[in-house]
Amino acid sequence: MDFPIRIIALLITLLINNTSFALERVPGTKISIDPPEGFIPSTRFSGYSHEETASSIMINELPAPFAEITKGFTKQALSRQGMSLLKMNEAMIGPHRALLYLVKQKVAAGTFLKWILVFGDDKNTEMVIALFPERAPTEWSELLKETLLASHWHQDLTTNIFEGLPYRIQEQGDLKIAKKISTSLLITRNGVLSNKPNSEPKVIIGPSFKADWQEPEDKLTYTINRLKQMTNLCRSPDITSKNSVSYDSLDGHQIEASCKHVSTGEQLYLLHAMIYSEQGYYLFSGIVNDLEKDAYRPVFEKIFRSFKRL
Repeated sequence: MDFPIRIIALLITLLINNTSFALERVPGTKISIDPPEGFIPSTRFSGYSHEETASSIMINELPAPFAEITKGFTKQALSRQGMSLLKMNEAMIGPHRALLYLVKQKVAAGTFLKWILVFGDDKNTEMVIALFPERAPTEWSELLKETLLASHWHQDLTTNIFEGLPYRIQEQGDLKIAKKISTSLLITRNGVLSNKPNSEPKVIIGPSFKADWQEPEDKLTYTINRLKQMTNLCRSPDITSKNSVSYDSLDGHQIEASCKHVSTGEQLYLLHAMIYSEQGYYLFSGIVNDLEKDAYRPVFEKIFRSFKRL
């Protein structure tokens, strides 16, 4: 399939006229960008999409130091994620040092390229990602790259925790929203964050929407396999129960399991649920020390059931 002729004509017009666009802050983030013509705000992630060309611009904000995050952008690390590193350049976003990567990835929908712009400070990292088909003309790639490099970081901006999220949940008991990471929420005891591995009660809720998403025929097995991928928390979880659930008219499965924390060896209780839609799924994970499971299991369930889409 050739790249749309109309888009190629648009590129020529932009190059001739040197058209510029006003900066727009991406809702729920501290990043403003100039979305090229035809890109519209996404309802699936923080950023913009261009359906005709299967292209997108996405913002990820991570509560981790820039130096730590960029350690993972090696050829070996990216290869383990199914990506090939094509090039890397240094750049500046305002006064902040940035790294710009070009990677290639094959997925079910075809082969795609990604420009990944990474910058931040000693506490937070910003990632601005442009995804587009490999078959796109060079000018399309350059337009997206320049869009990323024109990003502006509102470093000291405070945003509403729910801004830009396509869903809402309600806090329960002493579990309070501590942090938003991209379109996911981290909920902890009294909203306190800790950098140390621990078994303090916490809930993680977030969507996963992909352009090439295909609903699995066996959603229960998919849910269990997704639980087993949480290898940074524990390995070989012992599943103790499986139930069907429905939150906000989306059906899925809920799994109870126990395992030992990979770092501390503490026995953990996990309440893991996934609900499915045509665009992807929502994941819910409640985690606590096994000694407190009776106190927090009903709290986890109340938070899960409070889920509402916008």
